Amino acid sequence: MKAFTNFLSQTFFRLSIFSITKKITLLLLLMIGVITLSIILFFNTYIKPTISQEYLANVKILHQQYDSDIRASINKESNTSLQDIYTKVVDNPYISSVYIETKEAMLGEPLKYSKSDIAYFENEEASYFSIYSDTKHGFYILAINADSYKNRLTEYRDFIIYLSIFMAFISIVVAINLKILLLPLTKLSILLKAKQLPPQHVMPDINSNDERGDLVNAFKKFTRSHQVYANQLNVLNHRLEKTIREKNSQIRLLKEDMNSQVGAEVEKNRNKEKILHEQSRFAAMGEMLGNIAHQWRQPLSAINTAIGNVKIENMLGVTTKESLNETFENIEEYTDYLSNTIEDFRSYFKVDKQRKNYYMSEVIETVISLTRGNFQDITISKEYNDGNMKILGYPNEMMQVIINIMNNAKDIFEEKHIARQYIKITIDKSTSHLIVKFFDNAGGIDKSIIGSIFDPYFTTKHKAQGTGIGLYMSKEIIQKHMQGSLSVSNKGFYIKNEEQFGACFSIALPLN
Repeated sequence: MKAFTNFLSQTFFRLSIFSITKKITLLLLLMIGVITLSIILFFNTYIKPTISQEYLANVKILHQQYDSDIRASINKESNTSLQDIYTKVVDNPYISSVYIETKEAMLGEPLKYSKSDIAYFENEEASYFSIYSDTKHGFYILAINADSYKNRLTEYRDFIIYLSIFMAFISIVVAINLKILLLPLTKLSILLKAKQLPPQHVMPDINSNDERGDLVNAFKKFTRSHQVYANQLNVLNHRLEKTIREKNSQIRLLKEDMNSQVGAEVEKNRNKEKILHEQSRFAAMGEMLGNIAHQWRQPLSAINTAIGNVKIENMLGVTTKESLNETFENIEEYTDYLSNTIEDFRSYFKVDKQRKNYYMSEVIETVISLTRGNFQDITISKEYNDGNMKILGYPNEMMQVIINIMNNAKDIFEEKHIARQYIKITIDKSTSHLIVKFFDNAGGIDKSIIGSIFDPYFTTKHKAQGTGIGLYMSKEIIQKHMQGSLSVSNKGFYIKNEEQFGACFSIALPLN
């Protein structure tokens, strides 16, 4: 019983589409339906078969009283006539009719086994049990009255109908009383569904001392206390809103001041970065001008020597057309060399406006060509495993980064007086990046300063010899302009099957 009660509370009474009155009414109707169906099932499975067995037993007794006499008369085994049989059987008030038919057995036809069947019949006029008995020379049918059997079944059916009507009436009465009893709770439920608590004058009025009165009176008490708290809360809310408005005004002023300061600092940092970039550019221009001067020195000296030779030959009167043509061709060759050098440096000093695709190997070769005057004593080894990969970016800025890295190696060579100076350049590819590495054999970077070499204005040279912004700007260019990375570590490498050790600058650029 407890399990059934828990099942009802967990299923039926949790339905939110019905009120409690409707739920109880529906439950009563459900119970009435279940009880009615149970009674009908009990009637069909137990009562009706029991009554049928009782009447069938009586029918069999009546059949046995006349069966032997009728059979003997039909089979001509007795002297009793069929008329006497009719009179005897019909006089019994329980037998409504009898039908006897005889027939002569056909020659050679085997005798049939005697048998009897009982069946119940009902029509508008009468209801009866029919007994069919087959004999050797005929058959007979007894119709036994079944009105009392039919009346008993009808009485049970009427009882079930009246009981169902009575229980339905009781359910309606209970539902009406429940609705009246629970009306205050229904009104209270409607008020509870409102967005705000109702005033006292619309509360349901009830004077009973049962659970309904306790619940309604408790709710009234709650609304009164809630109204007091609501009034206090409104006062606090107005004060809080005023405080919030004042604080918002202060925050807005503070935000405006902070935005102004942040904007000033951002502009200051932007100008500082611009200055650093310009300083790095000017330092690179100074390096390039030194390279120009160094590369121009030999062709200018050769031109000056050729002109001097022409003057001497002219003074001595030994000038020939062939010698003049040779001298002029040499001078033209030197001027072409100077012109090409100017074009190379002009392309370097151009500022990249748009990103474009370029080959990393071509940029490295251009840098080596531009700086060959300053790197005559340095052996440069190249391993371009993936030099034909194109990169989207700014080639001139990449040239500036490579020149800064190579100049840093050259300065370390001079500072440490390295006799055999090597720089190894490799180009490799990972799944998503192009990796360019620059090795030198200057012995590596001291562990105490390796984490600071990319800081602005950090340098190990005297202030008159270095600015300390070359590597800083190189890292800024790689990270901000090319979305790559620039790192340094101390590593070993091989050149001409000889192991070397020094710094390794690694540039990783995303592939297109």
